Amino acid sequence: HELQDNVKTLFQMFDDETIDCTHRIERFQFILKDSASLLPENWTVSSLAICPTGEMLISSIRKNVTNGEQTIIKTFNVCIMQSGNKRNAHSDLLIPLDQIIDRSQRQLHGMTEEAQTEQYNEESV
Repeated sequence: HELQDNVKTLFQMFDDETIDCTHRIERFQFILKDSASLLPENWTVSSLAICPTGEMLISSIRKNVTNGEQTIIKTFNVCIMQSGNKRNAHSDLLIPLDQIIDRSQRQLHGMTEEAQTEQYNEESV
């Protein structure tokens, strides 16, 4: 429920016009840190949003833990503006991404847990 609460708070924060920009940034940073604490080490979680006007926002968050047990949270955000030609996010990104996902699903079809463990075990490399 913690992550769901954070997402709900995040959307409420963007909708609340009474919050000034500085306070909004502080609350957003807190939510990021709190959400990152729920992530497994060395995972990157990314999200994609396509605006009705064609711009695309890609965001990611990653939690790394150093040898000294210090937690480092890295975030990355990029906005891709719609180009003037007829190409768009759907044709340039979503269709190729869907093809990659489809190919991966076909490749993994029938993969058992035992075969996965054997194939991806670090000791077998």
